Amino acid sequence: GMALMFYFLLIRPQSKARKETEARLAKLKAGDEVVLSSGFYATIDRVEDKDLWVKLGSSVVKARRSAVAALASESEPKP
Repeated sequence: GMALMFYFLLIRPQSKARKETEARLAKLKAGDEVVLSSGFYATIDRVEDKDLWVKLGSSVVKARRSAVAALASESEPKP
């Protein structure tokens, strides 16, 4: 009873959210504008296995794929 409720209220939603995040990170491609976990907006220059090369201003820097918090288009506040 209690364990089943715990599963459906806590564990299952976290698992679903993790899978959605992994799927979104797998689809990243050059030219996508993203928001990094640090809060910086960057444009993806090229994609490697676990890393991305992103443009920050006039510089291109290496970042972990997991540092992407969201696509910039998804981070806009909803009216």
